[in-house]
Amino acid sequence: MRDVFLEPASFDLAAKIVRDGLAYAERLGFSPDPEYHQARLLLAGANPDACTIPVPVGGKAGKPVYMPGPHDNVEHIVSILTQAVGPNGFELRQP
Repeated sequence: MRDVFLEPASFDLAAKIVRDGLAYAERLGFSPDPEYHQARLLLAGANPDACTIPVPVGGKAGKPVYMPGPHDNVEHIVSILTQAVGPNGFELRQP
């Protein structure tokens, strides 16, 4: 594993990451976890539009990348991605 360097992020950047990631996922046909609506209250007061740092979504050229987690319904998620971007429109990585 390569070294990862963390740096502090502003409250506005954190909100922008969540907002942009959610919008990207919704464009692909995914809905947020039901707990998201409660958790988003933690970002109340943030102004994601005030953050000028770009937030990249997707992999290379915006192509979705899916790496299954231990509790994922892989067949269902792959079906959603296939419907949204076609069978070759996303990258499936094995953990």
